[in-house]
Amino acid sequence: MNEPWKERPIFPGKRTPYKKVLDERGVSPVIAVILMVAITVVLAAVLYVMVSGIIIGPNKNITLSMNWQEKSDEPGNYTGYVIKIMGGNPPSLEDVTVVIVNGENIKSKTLDLLKKSDALTVGTVTVTFFDIDENDRLGAEDIFIAKGVTEGNIIRLTHKDAGEMHAQTF
Repeated sequence: MNEPWKERPIFPGKRTPYKKVLDERGVSPVIAVILMVAITVVLAAVLYVMVSGIIIGPNKNITLSMNWQEKSDEPGNYTGYVIKIMGGNPPSLEDVTVVIVNGENIKSKTLDLLKKSDALTVGTVTVTFFDIDENDRLGAEDIFIAKGVTEGNIIRLTHKDAGEMHAQTF
């Protein structure tokens, strides 16, 4: 039968003095610290993945923020700057369509085709797209130029999977 405690010397190698210590077993302090660090790293990685949008699938519910500025010296001419893309990875140019509504006239073209051609024209409205960073994805450096815009004209950007990303009514 085991005793509930063992007597161990306070100073190993010496026979005196003795101290009674309960025989409890636990995790070594070194192992405990390693476990705490590992758990913290795993939790930080999970939080990073959640925040960065990797868990949400790519290109789902994408919204786009743009800033359209009219050129002061040329009324009806606007420059559109992509500010931020939310809800997924930057979409491919072939997945994004620009739609121009000018009165009852409507035309559309994907951004990869618009990039290769000069412009998309509907009545008096002409839209040109520039993929500034040349990565074939819609990003914060890309620019739209709209010329001949009048009141009531609409320029829309839609994604083939996520639907409308941005609509600007002038």
